[in-house]
Amino acid sequence: MGRNHPLRRQRAPLREGRGTMINGFLCSPRLYEYDGWFFELGRFPWPLKKNGDPRANAGRDFYDMFDRFSKLSKEEQEAFRLGGGCMTIEEGFTLPGVGLKYKSEYRRQQ
Repeated sequence: MGRNHPLRRQRAPLREGRGTMINGFLCSPRLYEYDGWFFELGRFPWPLKKNGDPRANAGRDFYDMFDRFSKLSKEEQEAFRLGGGCMTIEEGFTLPGVGLKYKSEYRRQQ
């Protein structure tokens, strides 16, 4: 995309003392631990090692466990959730010359 491309976002001129707010989302697969299995659930379920690396295979034992897990209600599944999903990120700061004032808030999305 060239410098003058119409889809390129034009930056507002920076003014000393004026604050800027950055908003965004940080998303990852949801992580669960159920019946001795640690796994992620994104587009499809996949087992993980204890350190978070994906396992090489997902065999019959894993999919039998996942079948039992998927029959639980959403509330029961949430009880086994360890993390992951999407979080809202709001960061605010003031520009140099005024001193760096930094605030960061992370809120978990349902």
